[in-house]
Amino acid sequence: MNETQDQKEMNFEQALAALEKTVEKMNDPEVSLDEMIVLYEQGLQFLRLCQKNVAAAEMKITQLDARLKEQLENGKENG
Repeated sequence: MNETQDQKEMNFEQALAALEKTVEKMNDPEVSLDEMIVLYEQGLQFLRLCQKNVAAAEMKITQLDARLKEQLENGKENG
């Protein structure tokens, strides 16, 4: 499995931990400019993955809320 596949399978917590680790590496004064650019790109990938996971969670919560509201409204009509 390549790195891209591994990243796609990361959950929010794993992606956030990887992002934090990347930022920590970027703060190392010994990191060269070329390494910094690679780390920056990796950090962006982890950030996008975190955002994607948050958006998916928000969508699921919205759907669950709508379903619950519908059930409550139907319960009032039937009750």
